[in-house]
Amino acid sequence: MNSDRQFLLIPSFHKMDAVADTHSLREKYPLLKDWAEGVSKNKTRVKVLHRANYDSNGSANGVEYQLHKSLGTSNPRFYHVFPRFNLKIVNEAKRLKKEGCNVCIHYNSLILPINLFILSLMLPKSIRIIVQTHAERPRNVLYNLLCRLSISRIDTVFFTNSEVAKPWIRKGIIDQKKIKSIMECGALVESVECIDDNNITSLSASPLVLWTGQLNSNKDPLLVLKGMERFFSVFSAGRMIMLYGQKADLIDDVKALISSSDILSKHVEIIGTVPFNRVKNYYLAADIFVQGSHSEGSGLAVLDAMSCSAVPVVTNIPSFKELCGDQSFLWEPDNLDSFVKQLSRLMEDFDLESEKLKAKSRFDKYWTIDRITKTAITHYFPEDKNLDASRG
Repeated sequence: MNSDRQFLLIPSFHKMDAVADTHSLREKYPLLKDWAEGVSKNKTRVKVLHRANYDSNGSANGVEYQLHKSLGTSNPRFYHVFPRFNLKIVNEAKRLKKEGCNVCIHYNSLILPINLFILSLMLPKSIRIIVQTHAERPRNVLYNLLCRLSISRIDTVFFTNSEVAKPWIRKGIIDQKKIKSIMECGALVESVECIDDNNITSLSASPLVLWTGQLNSNKDPLLVLKGMERFFSVFSAGRMIMLYGQKADLIDDVKALISSSDILSKHVEIIGTVPFNRVKNYYLAADIFVQGSHSEGSGLAVLDAMSCSAVPVVTNIPSFKELCGDQSFLWEPDNLDSFVKQLSRLMEDFDLESEKLKAKSRFDKYWTIDRITKTAITHYFPEDKNLDASRG
């Protein structure tokens, strides 16, 4: 099958009131946009089908976008089913198949296992279904059983790395043979246009350390700040900037810790939440990126940092190790001494500018959306595959 006959359909089941046309869809769902348009650049036709409050058609960067008016909840739960929207997906897939296209369905996440099972029954066996997970975990007995049933009828499941897939394998929900390690996205800031902001570009510090992420116990900002206090007592020319999202459970504790320390008060600035089109400027200004996560499904902020040449000094968890590689500055979660040691090691034993170039080089080699989607396409449309045997 020639690549110009490859056609990927990406249904999107989450519904947002603010989405009324192609422009707002691409703006509100940047991961969906980047993935679809990344696949399109690799000689594959792509159409996104999205549940919405209005019918609307459009296209951008080689991708067709169709919004379909759909009743029902905006935030689906595992037991929800969308029969009318499923029928639109099936009819579109059958139409393309009749035109001679090799069709694959990219189904995002396992939050709708019943709907996935029903959709698989409605589609011809010759149309592949691939599920891309987004840090979902096994839950209760009923949910796990439904996932096992639905996954038995699909071809491949994308996980960001093999470690994230292990709980699903251990519980017998997913056959290991169906699992492929594919990062769920590239850097969010990769396609963002920088805006002029003298307040950011004029930041002066050596080094400039950046924190981005929620202020919660999993990210462990309090341990990171305690480590930065020790670090700045030696590297007094440094400075730390903290950006965070809407979820800031520990903001009062963070502010209290900073105000109780002369060193932190002098060297740490809390910026808070900033518009997304300004975030990239902070990454570009940073020398070092820090995060204290105990677990992560992927590591989007680490990718953003690497894409902008900031050196990640992050925890030694599977997802971060996958992104950063063995020759990196990983530290053990919940271990203050380990964190300070890796920060100091970077500054004392390595050339910071060289390490920044290495971080960017690793991103360019493995983690651009173009490279990720190019790998995904080999699973969407494998050569010499007996598609009719893919589902029972």
